[in-house]
Order: sequence, then C-alpha cells, then structure tokens
Amino acid sequence: MQPKLDLDNENDNHFGILCSSQNGDHMPAAAPPTAESIRSEMYLLDRWAELTLARFLATEAGLAPGVGCTSAHLAQRLRITERHRPVVQRWVRVLAGAGLIAFDPHSDTAYGVRAPEAGEVERAFEDTREVEHCCGPSLRQFYRACAEHLGELVRDEISVQSLLFADPRIAEEIYAGNAASRLVNEIAADAVARLVSPGGRVMEIGAGTGATTQHIIARLDTSVRYDFSDVGDYFLRMARERWGARAGFAATRYDLRQDCSAQGVEPGSVDVLVAANVLHNGPNATATLRDLRRLLRPGGHLVMIETGREHHPLLLSMYLLMSPPPGRTDERPSDQRRHDGRILLRREEWNTAAHAAGLREVEIAPERSHPLEGMAQFVLVAENPDAAGPSVHS
Repeated sequence: MQPKLDLDNENDNHFGILCSSQNGDHMPAAAPPTAESIRSEMYLLDRWAELTLARFLATEAGLAPGVGCTSAHLAQRLRITERHRPVVQRWVRVLAGAGLIAFDPHSDTAYGVRAPEAGEVERAFEDTREVEHCCGPSLRQFYRACAEHLGELVRDEISVQSLLFADPRIAEEIYAGNAASRLVNEIAADAVARLVSPGGRVMEIGAGTGATTQHIIARLDTSVRYDFSDVGDYFLRMARERWGARAGFAATRYDLRQDCSAQGVEPGSVDVLVAANVLHNGPNATATLRDLRRLLRPGGHLVMIETGREHHPLLLSMYLLMSPPPGRTDERPSDQRRHDGRILLRREEWNTAAHAAGLREVEIAPERSHPLEGMAQFVLVAENPDAAGPSVHS
C-alpha cells in the first residue's frame, strides 16, 4: 500500500504504506511467487501479529483466562488516547477469530483464553524470516519496533512515523520490495496510458512518494497534463524536484475530505483520476467516490488501487495512522467499516460503492486466479458514464 503520510504533521491519518514500490533494484531476487507461497507468507505474518497482540493484552491490560473485560475497560487499562480507542475493538475481533481470546459481541466483552509466552511470540517472529514477497528484513524490524513500543504508540507518546523513518532503509524497502505493488502499479499505469489521449488531463489524488506516479508518467505523451496532489507539503516538494521540469506537470495540495470546488479544481475537467491506496481515508466510500466523480468529464475514468485485506501486522503499526486527529473523533468511517472496525474495504465492497456513486465498472485486476491475489491488492477502473453528479457536500 502506498505511503500517504504527511511528514509535516505527525497526526496525519493517511494509511496504505505497505504495498508500494518505486523500483526493484535494491532487493535480492526472490523465487517466483505462487498462490501457495503467498498464502503461507501471509499466514506467518498474521500469526506473529496475532500472538503479539494477545500477549500485549494479557501482560499490559491483564486480560486473563475466564475473566471478562469490555473493550472500553481494556482501553482504559492500557491508557490509550481517545482517538486510538477503537483499535482495541478491532484487536478483540481479530484475536477472537484467531482463537486466542473469547468474545461476546452482544456485551462487547472479551475473555482471555491463554497468554502466549514470550518464547512463542519470538519463534513466530523468527518464522517470518521465510517471507520473501510480502515483507523484507527492514520492514520486519519496523513491525518488531512497533510491537516493542505498542504501549507508547497507543498513548501517543511516540508516533508511528518516528519508527518508520528512523532508518531510511525501511522506507526504501517498502517502496521497492513488494511484488503485488509492482504488479498493480504496472496495471494502473497501463490503464491510464490507454485511457488518456494526447492533450488530456490526469490528476492523481494522494500521490505521496510518487510510487505509482513514476510508472504512469513514463507511459504518457508529454502533451498530457499531470496534476500530482497530496495533503503533505513534503511530498509536493519532492514531486516538484523530481518532475517539475516536465511540461504540464503541477504539484498542488488536495484533500479528498474537502469539496473539490473549494480547492480550485473545476468539476468535469479531468480525463483520468488516479487514486492509489488513498480512498480508504474517506469516511464513507460511496460519498468519497461520488464527490470525486464530479472531477471527471463525461466519459472520464477513475483508476484506483486499494488493498482489500487487512494484513494483521497493520493492526499494531499503520492502523494507528487511520485514527482521526485529536479532537476530531467524529471523522471515523460511516460505511460498512463502522460495524467491525475494519480500515479497509474488500474489492466487492468498493465495486458496490462505485456503482452507488454513479460510476460504471470497466475492469478489476488482477484476476482471482493470479498468484499475488492473496495479498489482495487490486486495480479498479470505473467510468463516469454521463454528466457529473451533485456534490455530497451540497
């Protein structure tokens, strides 16, 4: 998932950092992935995260076998800040599904089953060394650092960003070392190049580090206008340094949570709108897509990349970046995610939201049979079939 972090603001709630790539030049070659190898890698990563969280709740919040405790009480015992408290509810549901705790959803009460020993957690972490396509050594160490500082993270005593950027190799590996990211970035770039004509306009929302941008720009005619946008000034400065000399390139601030007209973007002016692992930051998928549809000309297209599976290492790391800023807890998701605390929607849920927003699905890739499908990264291409719809803000 593509990084969408505002480095000028430690409370930025953008997510999606685990599956973007800039190039594959810095990672050793791995054996070609198979569906079985990907499933095995995801299991190893998920199992370590589940054991880590179960031990954390047992040792830090006192969740003991046979003793009931609500999510609110667990959060209170952990002294979690208000904006992060819903993450405990998600932990409980995930751990219940993994058989590590018992959970009564009617009373929102968790019961300890067993507390994993430190040695068991460590062995599970060592098992993740076998992972080749989903996680490299620097990213593994980032996950481990988040686990070791989890109490401080949920109390906002330190930030996820401070761990993420403590070693430049972490970010470099994230951008370069994910097979699924390379695949979906190539698929998205091919789609954009196919859909925009010379002299047309492409706008990328939440472009971040440019991990997807670079694939797209390399395929475009130089007459195509490219509007790179993000909420982070750091990324805008970086984009201007990298592509500012290209004719028709602009890097400007754009926030998908705000009305497009108020941000200087004329409705119906974009031929292809690109959104790589950023749309889940909108609190309601249908409302977000409906509002973005206003930017597209009739017959224009949205090309979006999302991840439809909540990889469990995210629950102790990047999940915390989805928490609303302090004092703005009303910005939590209002779509399907409000029911179970997920931060990501499945591909079929995005497809449903696109139809509800008045967009027409053109394609979803990769196909279900693809070896990398288990990582759940996908590209959805949708068309604005007619005149733009009304603003959701009006």
